[in-house]
Amino acid sequence: MQFSLSDIDSLVLSLISLLRKYLPALSLIFPKLHLYLFMHKIVDYAHIYVVESYI
Repeated sequence: MQFSLSDIDSLVLSLISLLRKYLPALSLIFPKLHLYLFMHKIVDYAHIYVVESYI
């Protein structure tokens, strides 16, 4: 099964949007704010990586 780069990018972007949507709820259920912030940094770095790969 062959994946094109745009498929991977759209998958990454959808994962990022899912994480952004559900992380606040998760941090309410599990009040470990440092974990939430850590995950948020990973999301931001992933987003920067995806955006920079277009440039």
